[in-house]
Amino acid sequence: MSSTAWLILTIVGALGSAACLYGIYGDKKRGYPALKAVDSQFEMPDMRFRYTPEELFACLEKLGTEGRQRLRRLWGLDSALALLVACAAADEMGIGRGMITGVSMPGFGTTSRTKNNSRALVEALGCKYREISVAAACREHFANIGHDEANHNSVYENAQARERTKILLSIANEEGLLDVGTGDLSEAALGWTTFGGDHLAQYGVNASVPKTIIRRVVAAVGADFGADADAILRDILATPVSPELLPANGGEISQKTEELVGSYELHDLFLYYFLKGKGPKELYDIALGTLDFGEE
Repeated sequence: MSSTAWLILTIVGALGSAACLYGIYGDKKRGYPALKAVDSQFEMPDMRFRYTPEELFACLEKLGTEGRQRLRRLWGLDSALALLVACAAADEMGIGRGMITGVSMPGFGTTSRTKNNSRALVEALGCKYREISVAAACREHFANIGHDEANHNSVYENAQARERTKILLSIANEEGLLDVGTGDLSEAALGWTTFGGDHLAQYGVNASVPKTIIRRVVAAVGADFGADADAILRDILATPVSPELLPANGGEISQKTEELVGSYELHDLFLYYFLKGKGPKELYDIALGTLDFGEE
C-alpha cells in the first residue's frame, strides 16, 4: 500500500476518533460538560502528552502500606515503560522493588528475543519474575468452543490476550496485588486492542501516553536505571512493535504492528494536532510538511 493510501486511511481513523472524542467532550447533554455541570469536582482522565510516576504513587498510597503491584505482559515497549514507572513509584515509596512482580506469559507467537528480554529486564531492575505460558489454556479453550488451532483468525489471537488478562487479574486477587496495565493512548485511539483483553487493568499507567512518546521516554530514562537495564531497554527499542499473537517465522517476529496499521509517527502526529483543534486538511498538510514519506 502506498504512503498516500496510508495517509488517507489514517485521516479516516482520526475522524473516527474525533467522533468518539466529541461524544465525550463536546456533547453538552451527555458528555463531559454535562457531568461537570452536575458535579463541579468531576474531572476526566488526563490526556496530556507527558509522563510521571506520581499518579501511580498516589494510587498505591491509597491501597495501604502493602503498595504491591502486578505488571502485565512483560516483553514489549509499553510493558517496559510500565515497569519503569512501577519501579520509580516503589523507589519513591521506599517499599523496595522486590514488591513488584513481572509476569511473562508466552503464547504461540512469542520469540526467544522478547521472552529473554522480559526476564532480563525484570531481574536487572531487582523485581520478582514469574513465567506462565498461555498455550495450554488456550488450546483447552479452542477444544471447548470447537476452534481449529490451525485457523489463525481473531479467535486464535484474542484468546491469548484474554487469557493473559485473566491470569493477571486472578493472581492480583489471590495475592492482594495491583495489576498495572500497559495499553497506551495510540492503541486506544486506533482500537488496536483486544476487547476483554489487554485494555483491561486495575491501573492503566500508559493510558494518556502515545506510542512515540513512550519510545522517547524509555530511550531517555533507561540509563537512570543502571547500565544492565539500559542495555536491555535498547534492544527492546530496536525490536519491532508486535503483539506476537501469530506464530513466529524462523524464530523472528512475523506480526509487525506498523505493517498492519501504519506508522505510529503518523498516527500520533494526527492525534496530537487533532487535540489542538486541527481539521482534516490541516492534518494532511502538517503530515506532508513534517514527516518523510520517501519518493513514493
